[in-house]
Amino acid sequence: MKTASSGHSQQSTQQSSQTKRSHHSNRALLRFAEYSFYAIAGVLAFFSATPWIEVGHLIGSEIAATRLYNALVAIPFLGLLFAFLRWILINALGAGLWAIVNVVQISPTLLAVPPIYGAIVAWLKAQKEPDSDNPQIAKYQKKIAEWLLDVFNEVGKFSAIAYLLELAVNLAYFAPYRGGWTAFIKDAPLWTIDKILYVQFGLMLASIFAVEILIRFVLAVWRIFRAMRG
Repeated sequence: MKTASSGHSQQSTQQSSQTKRSHHSNRALLRFAEYSFYAIAGVLAFFSATPWIEVGHLIGSEIAATRLYNALVAIPFLGLLFAFLRWILINALGAGLWAIVNVVQISPTLLAVPPIYGAIVAWLKAQKEPDSDNPQIAKYQKKIAEWLLDVFNEVGKFSAIAYLLELAVNLAYFAPYRGGWTAFIKDAPLWTIDKILYVQFGLMLASIFAVEILIRFVLAVWRIFRAMRG
């Protein structure tokens, strides 16, 4: 009896150990997949933002051309600080423009998710009721709420405009047409197919739609997990 009991105990211990190893292996695999996704998402986001960073640098070059900036940079030691601050600002400006444009682009996709749509509608309704006792402030709060509601109703139009801006910036950056932007404008609208640079054209499309694809992938995974949980 003791031998049978001991054998059963050992078998249970082995099964428990195998189950733990299996759970640990699955957890490690999920963690690896998660970190891999973060890495890929980071690379794609950086790639997508690069043309807008260049826009920031173009604006920064205008700042660098001013007499005040040149005078500040000429100051010993402090000049390095001003140059570094300018570098941070122009990159932050480019990244900020990219973020704003992409948020507007993906707004219709995000609003197609019921919880997000419901939360925004509830928030907009709450904004219609000013919480200030000051009539002047309440008036401005109401105007802002009305403006936000108009933006919400026209989000598809703003998304299309954002995509046009993205297209213009990426056309200028990747120049997928032999002869560059100048030749592209000159030949419009009768562009020559032989002049299309297909590698640059593919990179341009990838840059434009990278964020949209990432968001759609995340939402698809989220829906799958939500369905599995019931």
